[in-house]
Amino acid sequence: MGGRVFRVVTVCTGNVCRSPLAAALIARWAAQAGMGDRVIVTSGGTRPAVGYPMHPEAAAVARAHGASPDHTARALSTAQVRSADLILTAERAHRAVVAHLLPRAAPKVYTIREFAALAQSVSMSPLPEGTARDGGGSGDSVDSALAALDAISRRRGLGPRRTAKDDDIADPVLGNKAAFRVMELQLIDPLRQGFDALFGQDRS
Repeated sequence: MGGRVFRVVTVCTGNVCRSPLAAALIARWAAQAGMGDRVIVTSGGTRPAVGYPMHPEAAAVARAHGASPDHTARALSTAQVRSADLILTAERAHRAVVAHLLPRAAPKVYTIREFAALAQSVSMSPLPEGTARDGGGSGDSVDSALAALDAISRRRGLGPRRTAKDDDIADPVLGNKAAFRVMELQLIDPLRQGFDALFGQDRS
């Protein structure tokens, strides 16, 4: 299918745990929503383990949620940042790296948990006409997602002050299974909340 696509980039440190898992989940959800060819998801690392696959524990989480763990770690590129509609990071530190890499991209960079909180605040009030929360057809789905993203971005700075504890997803790469469980708990629900806010999916 031709036409406009919605580009998402996910970012973490090594690009072997958090960001590739997030990218795999978004791709899975987009495919389930019939938007697999309209939502383009890539990931990158700020200090990547270039060439490595997804960490086995992260891959197990991906499979458990029906997502593909196929992945090769790469560095985040300026081209990815420039072309993205939305950039989701695992930590505030990654958000800062992206903003330094391409300063004009700063308004479209959020931590995953920050974006979910903003999306939740928007869900408490009416969205502009044509946004995606009510579902809608595939023909205008990207325009609707962009409108929803604009509504979410307008909430930035209006809520309670957030801290790194609120925003960061713990890096499990040197931890045990429990560390990966913490990552899973911190990452998946907020990521899904953000996805649903953009693409109007019903989780029931």
